[in-house]
Amino acid sequence: MAYTVVIPQDITEPGKAFLRDKGYAVVVGSGSIGPEDIKKAIAPADAILARTAPFPREILAAAPSLKVIARHGIGVDNIDIDYCAVRGIRVSRTVGANSEAVADYAVALMLALARQIIPIDRRCRRGAWGTVMTADLSDRTLGLVGLGAIGRQMVRRARGFSMDIAAFDVAWDEAYARANGVRRLDVD
Repeated sequence: MAYTVVIPQDITEPGKAFLRDKGYAVVVGSGSIGPEDIKKAIAPADAILARTAPFPREILAAAPSLKVIARHGIGVDNIDIDYCAVRGIRVSRTVGANSEAVADYAVALMLALARQIIPIDRRCRRGAWGTVMTADLSDRTLGLVGLGAIGRQMVRRARGFSMDIAAFDVAWDEAYARANGVRRLDVD
């Protein structure tokens, strides 16, 4: 018997092909994260590959055969963990799976703000070619709250900009901090 993996929010073709090659029946939802759409999509699920869609008790109750939820990402705040425990539904997460992407987006936003990319783009589209003062990232201080997978990816990128890096983490890794030039600060 093939298990049914439901993917409410679509993933790449290679990911779906991997599951099919392992013998799983793959059902892709409409992409909507509305409660009724998710209930309908997960009804036949033995497993759910969860991204950002919410999975409270009311939605999970619509999947009577559900055995596992695999969360693409580290957070499980969108999944009713207590309800899963009561039903014996295992919940896994993919620590570090998106740390590179999150760090890239964070640096892109830092650059967009420092270099005023969006306002300058809008001005140029209007034909306003005047000078705009912007800021460098180099030699600035980056403050991080957390030196987990994402924080460490931020450190790698910030070092490329010669930034001073200060951080707080409840599980401080002094050896990592020393090796990467990260100053320890209190969260405040």
